[in-house]
Amino acid sequence: MLRKILPVITLILSANLFAQSPTKILIANEGFNDFSTGEQVVKPSIAVYDIATNEYQILEEIEGSKFTSDIEVDGDFFYVAADNKVLKYDINTLQRVLTLDVDGVRKLAFYEDQMIITRGDFGVTFDHYVQSYDKNDFSLLYELDQVDGPEFSSEDIVVENGMAYIAVNNAFEFPNYKGLVGVLDLQSKTYVKELSLGVNGDNPDYMTIENGVLYTLNNQDFSTSSVSQINLTSDEVSTNDLLTAGGCGSSIFAKGKFHYQVSGEDLIKSYDFDQNATIGNLLEGRFIYGLHYEPVTNIYYAGETDFVSSGSLFSFNEQGELLNEFNVGVSPGNITFVYESSSDVNDLKEETVEVSPNPFSEGFTIRSENLDQINQIIIRDHLGKIIEEWTGSNLNTSINSAQWVPGLYILEYRMSNETYSTKLIKQ
Repeated sequence: MLRKILPVITLILSANLFAQSPTKILIANEGFNDFSTGEQVVKPSIAVYDIATNEYQILEEIEGSKFTSDIEVDGDFFYVAADNKVLKYDINTLQRVLTLDVDGVRKLAFYEDQMIITRGDFGVTFDHYVQSYDKNDFSLLYELDQVDGPEFSSEDIVVENGMAYIAVNNAFEFPNYKGLVGVLDLQSKTYVKELSLGVNGDNPDYMTIENGVLYTLNNQDFSTSSVSQINLTSDEVSTNDLLTAGGCGSSIFAKGKFHYQVSGEDLIKSYDFDQNATIGNLLEGRFIYGLHYEPVTNIYYAGETDFVSSGSLFSFNEQGELLNEFNVGVSPGNITFVYESSSDVNDLKEETVEVSPNPFSEGFTIRSENLDQINQIIIRDHLGKIIEEWTGSNLNTSINSAQWVPGLYILEYRMSNETYSTKLIKQ
């Protein structure tokens, strides 16, 4: 019989490692506005979910806005785009600290002190579809008119190496959609060019950048969809049809693949650019509203809603296995993650600890030259919840994991009032 040999791994544990895992999820619930009557049936709201305690809390219901369209973290603050305003919150106190009135705000991005916003709305022509504000006090820095900037309403925006890439889609003027990516130099504050996604690249809705390539998902006229990739060095554009039977309501690019759900279907499909084909399903049997990926824990999050009175958020792994689910507000289309602030952890300090084996199946052993100085050992699951804990004279350094579910875990130990941690893999 063949035996798989698992090596002893010497791990350098640091207080910074555990801080990389998310501690909270910020949620922008869109609410419900009846566009036929103009009635705001359910107000949009901002909420927070504590991963460790499994507690959900509404921070604020937003007055005077019909919906939310984005939520982003930058430094010690997070920002919410809500129809006719941008809201700034302190990430530690979770209190609103600043409000900017701006009609038609869609998406937000940040570069140094700049907060760049895109704009668009039904039946409204704006003089400026892209604006830049000082993120500290919300004073206007500059704005691009239709001559020196995008001529049409714009949606997603991503920043890379001092350049902002803007999805110019004219999404609010059916059927005159556009398929352009505008490029804004954030240092010179000039709109330098627009790149065409081609005849089948209209209506880019979602964008991301990975390894010098910009990826877009394009909803065309909502009867089908396509995906594009742009080499940011050469500006070479390639657009491929997904051959869907409709537009994509939710999508995310993760681990080299586009994951998407066609409106009205209950499958999240995966497209591989190398194979130029949809290669299978990431998840089956769920009608989602919003799709997100958390790369540290390798976990996907998706929302569900009846669009009128209720909503939920659930997480799953790349095998499609449900990990967690909890109730939220109506239409939780946008979320973002809060990671433990660097001010809350100790400075980098190395301790050599042996964990053997890792990955493991039935258990593992912790060894260290300074083992007698360790006063607490904690094991957390991928959500940050404590599943095992030993303190004082009851410390256990031979861990039995036979009953654990396979996946990612965090080993955390405390020594001399400092905390160190690392990742563990249960097979």
